[in-house]
Amino acid sequence: KADILCTPVISAVNEVQRTEESAPEYDEEETLDTEQQIEVLQQQIRLHFKQTAKRAEEKVNRANERAIRVEKEILDMKQQNKQLEQLVQQAEERATRAEERATTAEERAT
Repeated sequence: KADILCTPVISAVNEVQRTEESAPEYDEEETLDTEQQIEVLQQQIRLHFKQTAKRAEEKVNRANERAIRVEKEILDMKQQNKQLEQLVQQAEERATRAEERATTAEERAT
């Protein structure tokens, strides 16, 4: 009975030993190199994202500045339009008064 119980345990121990013997040796230097490479890559990725975010922010700022300039130009044009409308109205009023004076002058002349 002891053999029946021990056989699976002995087989398992033998399997573990064979696995350990066939596994490549742990290379601490190679592992450190890999970890350093991973860290460098992570730093490069972070830098890339920071640079991309900065460029995007600069584009947004330029777009906002342009929008402000365009809004100012629109306001200036609206102001100029109002001034032109006032000038047209004044010219129309002067023309009406001139016509009235001309009519009055004609009536006096006749």
